Amino acid sequence: LTNEEISSIIWFVLQKGRGLFINGGGGGRANQLTIPFGATVDAGTLIDTSDQIPAMNSRNIFTIDRFLEDQNTKALRNGVSKIGFYDDSGLILSGNSNCIASGNSDTYSDTGSFAAGSMPCIAAASLFGGGLVITLSNVDILSNKHLNEYNNKNFGFNIIDWLDLANQDISVENNTNVLHLRIKEMRLENLKIKQDLNRTVEEKRSAMSQLSSVSLELASAKNQVKDLEDSYLGPFTQSSWALILLGVSVLGAGIVISKKKGGDDVKVEDEDILNELGYELDGKDEKGGEEELEL
Repeated sequence: LTNEEISSIIWFVLQKGRGLFINGGGGGRANQLTIPFGATVDAGTLIDTSDQIPAMNSRNIFTIDRFLEDQNTKALRNGVSKIGFYDDSGLILSGNSNCIASGNSDTYSDTGSFAAGSMPCIAAASLFGGGLVITLSNVDILSNKHLNEYNNKNFGFNIIDWLDLANQDISVENNTNVLHLRIKEMRLENLKIKQDLNRTVEEKRSAMSQLSSVSLELASAKNQVKDLEDSYLGPFTQSSWALILLGVSVLGAGIVISKKKGGDDVKVEDEDILNELGYELDGKDEKGGEEELEL
């Protein structure tokens, strides 16, 4: 950028009270613009030994889950608990810049600019005169490739919402600046609360509809169980009893038939025995007389 372009941007933020988003450090190439707003991009690459992103297999690609508590930048953390960080540098802050997100105690720089335990900053917010500035040291966080990972997208939305608070002229007095910013943030939070409330009402309505459907299904199931209970006589259903009675009848008929056949067999055996003993069993005579035994 030329000196004239940089001066125009500073005037846009300072005098017009507008918002500026500096996305990506570029290995220090953006410092001509970031330094006036209290952030210097380090030339080294950050390394993290414990929070590497799975499957990336690189200590330079890791997650950030440390977000600093500051009332002036609270809206930037709504719905954000973890973001990705993809092979870039940290920020050295000065002036009234506030760190939004930083590495953990095991995050350091390969150039030694950030030692282990220094928790280097990767995103900063500045209340600069009458305007607002966000500096993010890693452009890939909001790239198409990584936007839907972790809470990257929510973080991007929050940045836009926060910068949108700088939509009117604000006094350069720092206390007035902070007061106006807090009023705007409260309005933004109130809007988000209303949106959450509407979402909750819709979810409740959906849950009530599902509960009503489940209640109808439960009532139907209870009626089916009652019908089943009414169809039982003792331990069996009516149809089971009918099958049992049919089986008993068939079994009884089978026993009667088998006994009858057994009696006929005995009679024949007795006749054979009498013949073997020398008795002759004559049948009835033609006149229908009684049978006689002749020796």
